[in-house]
Amino acid sequence: MKYRRIVGAVTLLLLCFFFILFSTISGSMNFKREKYSTENELIPVTYYGEVEGKYIGYQIPVHQVAREARESFYSGKIDRALFLVEYIISQADEVEGSFVWKNYFEFPTYGLKKGWSGSLIQAGVIKALVLAHKYTKDERYLHYAKKALKAFELPVEKGGLLVRRGDCYWYPEYAKENPPFVLNGFITSLIWIYEYYEYTGDEEALEIFQKGVDCLIRYLPEYDAGNLSYYDSEGRINAKYHELHVKQMAWMYEITGKDIFLKYHEKWSQRNS
Repeated sequence: MKYRRIVGAVTLLLLCFFFILFSTISGSMNFKREKYSTENELIPVTYYGEVEGKYIGYQIPVHQVAREARESFYSGKIDRALFLVEYIISQADEVEGSFVWKNYFEFPTYGLKKGWSGSLIQAGVIKALVLAHKYTKDERYLHYAKKALKAFELPVEKGGLLVRRGDCYWYPEYAKENPPFVLNGFITSLIWIYEYYEYTGDEEALEIFQKGVDCLIRYLPEYDAGNLSYYDSEGRINAKYHELHVKQMAWMYEITGKDIFLKYHEKWSQRNS
Protein backbone atom coordinates (compact mmCIF):
# COMPACT_ATOMS: atom_id res chain seq x y z
CA MET A 1 0.00 0.00 0.00
CA LYS A 2 2.84 2.36 0.94
CA TYR A 3 4.58 1.59 -2.37
CA ARG A 4 1.41 2.44 -4.31
CA ARG A 5 1.07 5.75 -2.51
CA ILE A 6 4.66 6.65 -3.38
CA VAL A 7 4.17 5.68 -7.04
CA GLY A 8 0.92 7.65 -7.14
CA ALA A 9 2.57 10.73 -5.65
CA VAL A 10 5.47 10.57 -8.11
CA THR A 11 3.07 10.13 -11.02
CA LEU A 12 1.04 13.13 -9.88
CA LEU A 13 4.17 15.28 -9.60
CA LEU A 14 5.26 14.27 -13.11
CA LEU A 15 1.82 15.07 -14.51
CA CYS A 16 1.92 18.49 -12.84
CA PHE A 17 5.40 19.14 -14.23
CA PHE A 18 4.41 18.28 -17.81
CA PHE A 19 1.19 20.29 -17.49
CA ILE A 20 3.11 23.39 -16.39
CA LEU A 21 5.72 22.85 -19.13
CA PHE A 22 3.05 22.45 -21.80
CA SER A 23 1.15 25.48 -20.53
CA THR A 24 4.29 27.62 -20.61
CA ILE A 25 5.25 26.56 -24.13
CA SER A 26 1.76 26.82 -25.57
CA GLY A 27 1.21 30.12 -23.81
CA SER A 28 4.37 31.60 -25.26
CA MET A 29 3.53 30.47 -28.78
CA ASN A 30 -0.17 31.39 -28.71
CA PHE A 31 -0.29 34.60 -26.72
CA LYS A 32 -3.68 36.21 -27.10
CA ARG A 33 -5.35 38.89 -25.03
CA GLU A 34 -9.14 38.95 -25.00
CA LYS A 35 -10.74 42.31 -25.73
CA TYR A 36 -11.46 44.25 -22.53
CA SER A 37 -9.56 41.65 -20.49
CA THR A 38 -7.79 42.85 -17.32
CA GLU A 39 -6.06 39.57 -16.48
CA ASN A 40 -2.40 40.10 -15.43
CA GLU A 41 -2.52 43.63 -16.82
CA LEU A 42 -0.21 45.16 -14.24
CA ILE A 43 1.94 47.90 -15.74
CA PRO A 44 5.23 48.77 -13.96
CA VAL A 45 5.00 52.13 -12.25
CA THR A 46 8.05 54.11 -11.13
CA TYR A 47 7.95 56.53 -8.22
CA TYR A 48 10.24 59.49 -8.88
CA GLY A 49 9.10 61.65 -5.99
CA GLU A 50 10.74 65.07 -6.24
CA VAL A 51 13.52 65.71 -8.75
CA GLU A 52 15.51 68.93 -8.51
CA GLY A 53 12.67 70.69 -6.71
CA LYS A 54 9.89 69.46 -9.00
CA TYR A 55 7.43 66.78 -7.91
CA ILE A 56 7.29 64.04 -10.54
CA GLY A 57 5.44 61.42 -8.49
CA TYR A 58 4.32 58.16 -10.08
CA GLN A 59 4.97 57.65 -13.78
CA ILE A 60 5.08 54.84 -16.35
CA PRO A 61 8.43 55.30 -18.12
CA VAL A 62 8.65 53.34 -21.36
CA HIS A 63 12.22 52.24 -20.65
CA GLN A 64 11.18 50.64 -17.35
CA VAL A 65 8.32 48.76 -19.02
CA ALA A 66 10.72 47.52 -21.71
CA ARG A 67 13.20 46.52 -19.02
CA GLU A 68 10.61 44.42 -17.18
CA ALA A 69 9.54 42.87 -20.49
CA ARG A 70 13.12 41.80 -21.19
CA GLU A 71 13.60 40.46 -17.67
CA SER A 72 10.32 38.53 -17.96
CA PHE A 73 11.56 36.88 -21.16
CA TYR A 74 14.84 35.95 -19.46
CA SER A 75 13.04 34.45 -16.44
CA GLY A 76 10.59 32.44 -18.55
CA LYS A 77 7.49 34.55 -17.83
CA ILE A 78 6.60 34.67 -21.48
CA ASP A 79 2.92 35.67 -21.22
CA ARG A 80 3.88 38.53 -18.91
CA ALA A 81 6.66 39.61 -21.27
CA LEU A 82 4.42 39.55 -24.33
CA PHE A 83 1.71 41.51 -22.57
CA LEU A 84 4.23 44.23 -21.73
CA VAL A 85 5.52 44.27 -25.31
CA GLU A 86 1.96 44.70 -26.58
CA TYR A 87 1.53 47.60 -24.17
CA ILE A 88 4.76 49.15 -25.49
CA ILE A 89 3.55 48.80 -29.07
CA SER A 90 0.32 50.58 -28.15
CA GLN A 91 2.37 53.55 -26.92
CA ALA A 92 4.38 54.08 -30.12
CA ASP A 93 4.33 57.48 -31.82
CA GLU A 94 4.79 57.54 -35.59
CA VAL A 95 7.36 60.17 -36.51
CA GLU A 96 8.52 60.72 -40.09
CA GLY A 97 7.94 57.06 -41.03
CA SER A 98 9.54 55.68 -37.88
CA PHE A 99 8.19 54.63 -34.50
CA VAL A 100 9.45 56.55 -31.48
CA TRP A 101 8.69 55.95 -27.81
CA LYS A 102 8.39 58.96 -25.51
CA ASN A 103 7.94 59.66 -21.83
CA TYR A 104 5.07 62.07 -21.22
CA PHE A 105 6.28 63.67 -18.03
CA GLU A 106 8.81 66.39 -17.35
CA PHE A 107 12.23 65.43 -16.02
CA PRO A 108 14.21 68.43 -14.74
CA THR A 109 17.57 66.68 -15.09
CA TYR A 110 18.97 68.05 -18.36
CA GLY A 111 15.78 70.14 -18.77
CA LEU A 112 13.67 67.43 -20.38
CA LYS A 113 10.12 68.42 -21.28
CA LYS A 114 7.05 66.21 -21.67
CA GLY A 115 7.45 63.92 -24.64
CA TRP A 116 11.18 63.34 -24.24
CA SER A 117 12.75 60.36 -25.94
CA GLY A 118 16.21 58.86 -26.19
CA SER A 119 18.41 56.19 -27.69
CA LEU A 120 18.41 54.01 -24.57
CA ILE A 121 14.60 53.93 -24.52
CA GLN A 122 14.45 53.19 -28.23
CA ALA A 123 17.13 50.49 -28.29
CA GLY A 124 15.68 48.86 -25.17
CA VAL A 125 12.32 48.61 -26.93
CA ILE A 126 13.99 47.11 -30.02
CA LYS A 127 15.64 44.49 -27.81
CA ALA A 128 12.29 43.59 -26.24
CA LEU A 129 10.68 43.33 -29.69
CA VAL A 130 13.47 41.01 -30.87
CA LEU A 131 12.89 38.76 -27.87
CA ALA A 132 9.15 38.74 -28.60
CA HIS A 133 9.86 37.56 -32.14
CA LYS A 134 12.31 34.96 -30.86
CA TYR A 135 9.63 33.37 -28.70
CA THR A 136 6.65 33.70 -31.05
CA LYS A 137 8.06 34.02 -34.60
CA ASP A 138 5.41 36.69 -35.15
CA GLU A 139 6.81 38.98 -37.87
CA ARG A 140 4.79 41.91 -36.56
CA TYR A 141 7.38 42.37 -33.79
CA LEU A 142 10.23 42.71 -36.29
CA HIS A 143 8.11 45.14 -38.30
CA TYR A 144 7.94 47.42 -35.27
CA ALA A 145 11.62 46.91 -34.53
CA LYS A 146 12.57 47.88 -38.09
CA LYS A 147 10.51 51.07 -37.93
CA ALA A 148 11.99 51.82 -34.52
CA LEU A 149 15.48 51.46 -35.98
CA LYS A 150 14.76 54.21 -38.53
CA ALA A 151 14.60 56.77 -35.71
CA PHE A 152 18.38 56.45 -35.41
CA GLU A 153 18.67 57.98 -38.90
CA LEU A 154 16.29 60.84 -38.14
CA PRO A 155 17.73 64.08 -36.69
CA VAL A 156 16.65 65.10 -33.20
CA GLU A 157 15.14 68.34 -34.50
CA LYS A 158 12.75 66.24 -36.59
CA GLY A 159 11.81 64.01 -33.66
CA GLY A 160 14.48 61.34 -34.13
CA LEU A 161 17.56 60.17 -32.25
CA LEU A 162 20.45 61.42 -34.35
CA VAL A 163 22.66 64.39 -33.54
CA ARG A 164 25.76 65.71 -35.19
CA ARG A 165 28.74 65.81 -32.83
CA GLY A 166 31.66 67.46 -34.52
CA ASP A 167 32.39 65.46 -37.65
CA CYS A 168 30.43 62.33 -36.67
CA TYR A 169 27.04 61.06 -35.44
CA TRP A 170 25.88 60.33 -31.89
CA TYR A 171 22.62 58.79 -30.60
CA PRO A 172 21.87 60.65 -27.36
CA GLU A 173 20.35 58.95 -24.33
CA TYR A 174 18.40 62.18 -23.84
CA ALA A 175 17.27 63.36 -27.25
CA LYS A 176 17.52 67.13 -27.51
CA GLU A 177 19.56 69.67 -29.39
CA ASN A 178 22.91 70.09 -27.64
CA PRO A 179 22.43 67.00 -25.45
CA PRO A 180 24.70 66.10 -22.50
CA PHE A 181 26.17 63.13 -24.44
CA VAL A 182 25.81 60.53 -21.69
CA LEU A 183 28.34 57.75 -22.31
CA ASN A 184 26.77 54.59 -20.87
CA GLY A 185 23.39 55.04 -22.55
CA PHE A 186 25.00 55.59 -25.92
CA ILE A 187 27.13 52.45 -25.61
CA THR A 188 24.26 50.26 -24.43
CA SER A 189 22.19 51.50 -27.37
CA LEU A 190 24.98 50.55 -29.76
CA ILE A 191 25.23 47.07 -28.25
CA TRP A 192 21.49 46.45 -28.59
CA ILE A 193 21.50 47.75 -32.18
CA TYR A 194 24.33 45.35 -32.94
CA GLU A 195 22.38 42.47 -31.36
CA TYR A 196 19.42 43.39 -33.58
CA TYR A 197 21.77 43.21 -36.57
CA GLU A 198 23.05 39.80 -35.44
CA TYR A 199 19.49 38.51 -35.09
CA THR A 200 18.10 39.90 -38.37
CA GLY A 201 21.12 40.42 -40.63
CA ASP A 202 19.77 43.93 -41.34
CA GLU A 203 22.63 45.84 -42.98
CA GLU A 204 20.98 49.15 -42.13
CA ALA A 205 21.41 48.32 -38.43
CA LEU A 206 25.07 47.48 -39.00
CA GLU A 207 25.63 50.84 -40.70
CA ILE A 208 23.93 52.69 -37.82
CA PHE A 209 26.06 50.75 -35.36
CA GLN A 210 29.30 51.45 -37.23
CA LYS A 211 28.61 55.19 -37.46
CA GLY A 212 28.04 55.21 -33.72
CA VAL A 213 31.24 53.25 -33.05
CA ASP A 214 33.24 55.73 -35.15
CA CYS A 215 31.87 58.62 -33.07
CA LEU A 216 32.47 56.76 -29.82
CA ILE A 217 36.10 56.17 -30.73
CA ARG A 218 36.47 59.83 -31.73
CA TYR A 219 35.21 61.16 -28.38
CA LEU A 220 36.08 58.40 -25.91
CA PRO A 221 39.31 60.12 -24.75
CA GLU A 222 37.21 63.07 -23.54
CA TYR A 223 35.54 60.76 -20.98
CA ASP A 224 38.86 59.78 -19.44
CA ALA A 225 39.25 61.12 -15.90
CA GLY A 226 42.38 59.18 -14.99
CA ASN A 227 41.38 55.96 -13.29
CA LEU A 228 37.77 57.14 -13.43
CA SER A 229 35.47 58.02 -16.30
CA TYR A 230 33.08 60.90 -16.87
CA TYR A 231 29.36 60.08 -16.96
CA ASP A 232 28.61 62.74 -19.57
CA SER A 233 30.17 65.55 -21.57
CA GLU A 234 29.41 67.99 -18.75
CA GLY A 235 32.01 66.41 -16.48
CA ARG A 236 29.81 64.48 -14.06
CA ILE A 237 31.33 61.42 -12.39
CA ASN A 238 29.17 58.58 -11.09
CA ALA A 239 30.88 55.60 -9.45
CA LYS A 240 28.07 53.19 -10.35
CA TYR A 241 28.20 54.11 -14.00
CA HIS A 242 31.99 54.05 -14.00
CA GLU A 243 31.76 50.34 -13.15
CA LEU A 244 29.39 49.93 -16.07
CA HIS A 245 31.79 51.80 -18.38
CA VAL A 246 34.53 49.30 -17.48
CA LYS A 247 32.28 46.40 -18.51
CA GLN A 248 31.11 48.21 -21.64
CA MET A 249 34.69 48.71 -22.81
CA ALA A 250 35.19 44.93 -22.63
CA TRP A 251 31.95 44.31 -24.51
CA MET A 252 32.84 46.80 -27.24
CA TYR A 253 36.30 45.27 -27.62
CA GLU A 254 34.73 41.83 -27.97
CA ILE A 255 32.34 43.08 -30.65
CA THR A 256 34.68 45.31 -32.65
CA GLY A 257 38.23 44.17 -31.83
CA LYS A 258 39.25 47.83 -31.55
CA ASP A 259 42.25 48.26 -29.25
CA ILE A 260 41.02 51.58 -27.87
CA PHE A 261 38.27 49.78 -25.96
CA LEU A 262 40.72 47.32 -24.44
CA LYS A 263 42.98 50.25 -23.49
CA TYR A 264 40.25 52.02 -21.52
CA HIS A 265 38.93 48.79 -20.04
CA GLU A 266 42.35 48.13 -18.54
CA LYS A 267 42.96 51.71 -17.51
CA TRP A 268 39.59 52.26 -15.85
CA SER A 269 39.76 48.84 -14.18
CA GLN A 270 42.79 50.01 -12.18
CA ARG A 271 40.49 51.90 -9.84
CA ASN A 272 39.52 48.53 -8.31
CA SER A 273 43.04 47.06 -8.19
